[in-house]
Amino acid sequence: MDDVTFEVMRHRLWEINNEIGVLAARMAASPAVYETGDYNTGILDRHGRGVFSGVGVIRMATALDLVVAGVREVFGEDVGPGDVFLTNDPFAGALHAMDVAVVAPVFVGDRLVSWTGIVFHELDMGGPTPGSWSVGARDAYQEPPLMPPVRVVRGDVVQRDVEAAFLRNSRAPEVLAINLHAKMGAQELARARIQEVIAEIGVEEYLELLDRILDDVQVAVRDQLRAMPDGSWSASTYIDHDGVDPVIHELRLTAEKRGDRLTLDFTGTSPQARGPVNCARSGLVAGVLEVLVPAFCVDLPWSHGAVAECVEIISEPGTINNAIHPAPTSMATVNGCQSTSDLVWQVLGMMSGWVPDRRDETIAVGYGGVNSAVSSGRLATGAPFVMSCSGLGGGAARHGGDGVDSGGNIIAPIFAIPNVERLESLSPLLWLWRRELPDSGGPGRWRGGLGVEFAVTVRAPVTEARVVAFSTSWAVPAARGAHGGFPGGMQSNVIVPGRPVVDQLLAEDLHRPWVGAEDATRVVNGKVEFILRPDEVWVSAGSGGGGFGDPRTRPVEDVLDDVVAGRCTREHALRMYGVRVEEREDGAGGDLVAIRDSELPPIGDGDRHALLRGPYFDFVGAEQYACARCSTRFSVGDTGWVLEFGDTAPVSRWAGDDGYRLLVTSCPGCDATFRVDVRKPGTTEGDTRERLTV
Repeated sequence: MDDVTFEVMRHRLWEINNEIGVLAARMAASPAVYETGDYNTGILDRHGRGVFSGVGVIRMATALDLVVAGVREVFGEDVGPGDVFLTNDPFAGALHAMDVAVVAPVFVGDRLVSWTGIVFHELDMGGPTPGSWSVGARDAYQEPPLMPPVRVVRGDVVQRDVEAAFLRNSRAPEVLAINLHAKMGAQELARARIQEVIAEIGVEEYLELLDRILDDVQVAVRDQLRAMPDGSWSASTYIDHDGVDPVIHELRLTAEKRGDRLTLDFTGTSPQARGPVNCARSGLVAGVLEVLVPAFCVDLPWSHGAVAECVEIISEPGTINNAIHPAPTSMATVNGCQSTSDLVWQVLGMMSGWVPDRRDETIAVGYGGVNSAVSSGRLATGAPFVMSCSGLGGGAARHGGDGVDSGGNIIAPIFAIPNVERLESLSPLLWLWRRELPDSGGPGRWRGGLGVEFAVTVRAPVTEARVVAFSTSWAVPAARGAHGGFPGGMQSNVIVPGRPVVDQLLAEDLHRPWVGAEDATRVVNGKVEFILRPDEVWVSAGSGGGGFGDPRTRPVEDVLDDVVAGRCTREHALRMYGVRVEEREDGAGGDLVAIRDSELPPIGDGDRHALLRGPYFDFVGAEQYACARCSTRFSVGDTGWVLEFGDTAPVSRWAGDDGYRLLVTSCPGCDATFRVDVRKPGTTEGDTRERLTV
């Protein structure tokens, strides 16, 4: 195939994959799909290797390879034209019970040439709790029913008995049925579009096209890996509360890079939990690839099947992100899977900082974990309702720019928060406000994006709503900073009396962070169920993104701009940025003036014996570093100071005291911040480490 035809057809397939996603979302009945964008699509080759991932929730597409593998394991060669298969079983490739995957083979005559797939997050798949996020479940039998791969369409004929069994347990069967047919209809369009391409270029040429796309992406990713320094990088992240036990589980990762090969070793991760925060191996693989694909395929097709060939994943079965049946997994996507991707972002940020050509693509961790809920009950008419209440956090800071306020995590590029009026039309909940939360972005030379806070109450005459809340990063921060940046503010859920909220609304005093310790009657962090009544207000805060670089090097004018715009309070500016913002006394131009109390030395020429140059520190060998500002040499652990989480972001004051702290490592010569780690109880060291081999 000539290069021009290859490029035209490559982009055509890319657009076909996007088209089927848009079509399916427009036909969907759930706001989680057509407003939030909680779905994704993929085109795979005849072997089930992902060639294209859509721009929805990336992990949904990167798990499709395992879904197809699960179908082939069950059905073998008994797959024919016009067949469609579905599953929501995490132990057969799905991510969790509510992410229902629908895949279909594409045939030309009797020859299998491709697969297509679509995943929606479904509103309710049954189980003990509305929305199916099963707080309190101790095994898979206490969660929504899992359906292993089944054939829902045979030869273009819907199998009504299979469809009926699939719909039977949902509290929202009408929504589930419409979504199922939306996915099946979009698959039919995908098949037709691919067959049109084949009619133009031929079967062999189509197979060559897919192989070449995968080969080209793999070569390009290996070239990028080869340009990075060899070494190993270790990091940890944590899942706080598992829905059953109020304990903190650790996920551990050591990344080793040699030549053009990357090994990700999760040995040391906590055993699978009693509660539903575990993910199966599908979540582990999807969590890894949802980071590596956008990180390495910036100007390449998102061919996750090719990227998977460049990485080796090592994990012990029976751990929290590689759980075995019958482990509960209903919260897998936003716990075991999301924490896996947070870990990969951490180590990738450490690695990329040493590569000048990749430095502007080096980022911290955005909106770590999740802070969401499902509300349910009955409308004033007596009709039942089930509705998601999505939280949203700040985007990660990057080398060269602040994180996007309320930008969320880049593993879901089109993800959006639903329209408030739409949500209020579907439930008796009243949104009092939804706004970006001051001081929540991780402090840094470039600060993390602000998280989002919302306040909700119940409208009379309805007397109560049942809420199933599931939050992570409320006891230990997940949105970690990079290269001296601090983590973003943590998640929180607080119940307060309704009268003070109404008074504040009437006073239009919404500029300040709202919830104070004197107001709270209940703190409901973790994975919990609670009842919300009309005389109460639920205030929920999403985490900010992690910062990048020492916050004391942030330009004074940027800090002042944040204060004026309400993104940062004066107290926070002084405490974290060393910038004093005061009223201007001379009355000349503007109302405020900003002054930095003390300046760090400017970046110099660096250590002349440096083996690698980073953005702020140089590597001089044997875990020794040299400050690029004052040239002082040091080892990690030579100097450091400890902070409470609430010291760096006011919203983090709701964190329970489990003994975890921030450990700040700085240059012993000029005190420039080198790294900000989490220090575990009973230890004196931070939870990250790197060993460079040059």
